[in-house]
Amino acid sequence: MKIALASQLSDKNINNNFKRIKNTMMELKNQVDLISFGEAFLHGFDALSWDYQRDKEIAISIESHYIKEIQTAAKDHKTSVSFGFFELFENSIFCSYIVIDNHGEIIGHYKRVSPGWKEITKCDHHYKEGRNFSTFSYMGKEILIVVCGDLWYDENIDNINKMDKDFILWPVHLDYKLEQWDNEINDYLFQTSKLKKPVLMINNISKTSHGGCYYFENGKVIKELSMGKEGFLIIDL
Repeated sequence: MKIALASQLSDKNINNNFKRIKNTMMELKNQVDLISFGEAFLHGFDALSWDYQRDKEIAISIESHYIKEIQTAAKDHKTSVSFGFFELFENSIFCSYIVIDNHGEIIGHYKRVSPGWKEITKCDHHYKEGRNFSTFSYMGKEILIVVCGDLWYDENIDNINKMDKDFILWPVHLDYKLEQWDNEINDYLFQTSKLKKPVLMINNISKTSHGGCYYFENGKVIKELSMGKEGFLIIDL
């Protein structure tokens, strides 16, 4: 399987990010099997206000026209895609991640289980986390999804290690300054080394985040598109 990890700009305008996803699918069609974007990429990580009456108009359901049009594009370009978004589900808002295959079908759908995506002191009970980790099958691979802070809890690591998987897809939104990352990356290497499987990390580019994509395995960087660079990291697994 050939995977493109996308270090791309994600701003607070859903229409801009929607176009970026579709344009990338057109650009990379026939070149890769799966294109993966970062956490909350479709909306932009800073899109929410933590005022539920406003945010319920920003978050989208899995049945929204944005999702359906990306499903159509995936089918037309015969290219699978995954990305994060803020999901409105049963009057609650989640930080979710979705995978759409090359037939336009939703094959992966995950709600982040850790609370670090939200401003806890500002938001109310409408902003929620999922309860379980999620895998999906594609091209003979069993792939597990985690989002950003999920890997910083030992109980999550323990649960993940009990699940069958070939590799882990890890969309994030990291706000480290570039000069900080040379030190911080050691913590990421240590955490991912506990999983005993390849981990593919995808970071957004925004006003505060600097992108970068990494293939971690056994406490080492196997391949990278360095933080601070825009582009795609192509990985064969």
